[in-house]
Amino acid sequence: AALDDVILGCANQAREDNFEEVSAELWPYVDELVALAPPRVDEETLAYVVGSWWQLWSNLEDMGPGFIKMNREKIYQVVSPDNYYYNFGESKVAGLFKTTGVLRGAYALGELGASSFNIEFTKVGFLLGGLRPNPNLISLAQNIEAGDQWIGSFGSGEAPNGPVGITGTLTTLYVDDELRIAGGSQ
Repeated sequence: AALDDVILGCANQAREDNFEEVSAELWPYVDELVALAPPRVDEETLAYVVGSWWQLWSNLEDMGPGFIKMNREKIYQVVSPDNYYYNFGESKVAGLFKTTGVLRGAYALGELGASSFNIEFTKVGFLLGGLRPNPNLISLAQNIEAGDQWIGSFGSGEAPNGPVGITGTLTTLYVDDELRIAGGSQ
């Protein structure tokens, strides 16, 4: 079932016109994985989630300004054990030059039960250029967090015009050493 998830996700990774169809096709596989997964407490799930992840598929529409187009095949997340995470996504600005979008968030264990995390977007910015092949995203996230890596900004990025300050819940539906399936609110 996990292989079917991966194949279906990769085949539709760059598409934005078939979210409902792919979701309907994926859910039986997700349900099967969830049923097979051992029960874990939040701390055990977090231990699996910490690290670097490549996004195979998402049903979220691009949220940035219209002149920035995300490359849906190059979206990553780094989750730190220190209650923060970074989302990185390669994009093209005005169809001309590559940038890497940077979105920082904070998380805390949630109250909804196992594998639930309360999240808040805390910073948004960009790096010039695209993501290099085989990027060491964990080091990049650590360098940004420490203030050793510059990131540009177009202002504060605060809601409602940006993501900073938006809160929500992220629930890990399934996670193992290689695959993570999450859903959430906001």
